[in-house]
Amino acid sequence: GPVKVSLPDVSSSLGRGWRRIESDVNGEWSFYLILDQFLKSSPDSKRAAAGWGGDRYSVYENQRGQVLYVSVSAWDTEKDAREFYDAYVMRSRLRYPAAQASPDTATLWSARTAEGHVSIEIRGKRIVVIEGLPQSVQSRSILRSLWAV
Repeated sequence: GPVKVSLPDVSSSLGRGWRRIESDVNGEWSFYLILDQFLKSSPDSKRAAAGWGGDRYSVYENQRGQVLYVSVSAWDTEKDAREFYDAYVMRSRLRYPAAQASPDTATLWSARTAEGHVSIEIRGKRIVVIEGLPQSVQSRSILRSLWAV
């Protein structure tokens, strides 16, 4: 069965007024849909989601209606993780065409978008995604707490 992935509640790191409004599992099918909404290539999206091994995501909201999405996912092999990472980076480039991306590294894609900061990081078989982080919050501290589990 799937790997149990734990995801800490990061509301306290987000500052005042943020609360977690949802926390659940995406699973292979939801990841396929999330990718294909922008990739629009069913075989590529299916292949990228196929190595799914487990995940957990949370959605946060503040009083001003800003929304933050965080996800930690585990993949069957490092190759599976890399396929999903590459597909998710591509999806993010398509979703935020005006994004100002930081220089790419092999393991981290991050960008400033109109909807907040986006970070996608891969380490071995695990991937952490943050979307919608407000400028007032340091993405590094949030990433650190998500990797700490």
